[in-house]
Amino acid sequence: MTSYDLESDDFRNELENDLIYLGTFGMEDPLRPKIGEAIQYIRYGQLETAGEQAEGNQVNIRMVTGDHIETAKAVAVLTGIVKPEELQLNGIAMTGDQFRDSIG
Repeated sequence: MTSYDLESDDFRNELENDLIYLGTFGMEDPLRPKIGEAIQYIRYGQLETAGEQAEGNQVNIRMVTGDHIETAKAVAVLTGIVKPEELQLNGIAMTGDQFRDSIG
């Protein structure tokens, strides 16, 4: 059995290296008034904008929904998950069928 010093900096650095966290939360109609602030806290850890953050210091947020694709896009913009101009990017929004086709 291997023994680790759980309080050591070496152990913490090794443990926290290249972490990926997948978190899930739910939303339902009607959206609460401060949902945009909540999205910013999740993405940046504080109420800041992307321009004020170092590159790479943010959480990449995705939305999965059973709504019609246009409804999903509108909610994503309204909540701050994506910016309106990002909706023009290839793959930023897709139907369930498109998603299944893309991942095989």
